[in-house]
Amino acid sequence: MLEMKHKSVSQTWLDANADSATQARARAEDFERDQLRKLVNDELHRYGLLLMRKVEPKGVSWKTKNNTYVLYGQLEGGGFSRRPELCVGSFKECCAAAAKLLDELDAAQIPDVKT
Repeated sequence: MLEMKHKSVSQTWLDANADSATQARARAEDFERDQLRKLVNDELHRYGLLLMRKVEPKGVSWKTKNNTYVLYGQLEGGGFSRRPELCVGSFKECCAAAAKLLDELDAAQIPDVKT
């Protein structure tokens, strides 16, 4: 199962005295998270699904919630289309829900050999 390491809110990038090894490690962790997110989103896009970080209001603006994701289903509706929310939770929980759904979709594509 895919699991994304939580990104801690640190002052590494703001600290002028942070050593290059710490900054390199932070960059490598960011790159790993981005690659994992891209891999999952590319696979979900093939089925018309979408995985995004949860957006919530903050005063008069909006912000994304750290380490909370929303798995959206396929587009529904005619003129004004929308996506149903299938799962809200951590990256791992959303990936598990997506894997279950994709298994069901793949099983529906297998032709019935009895007919």
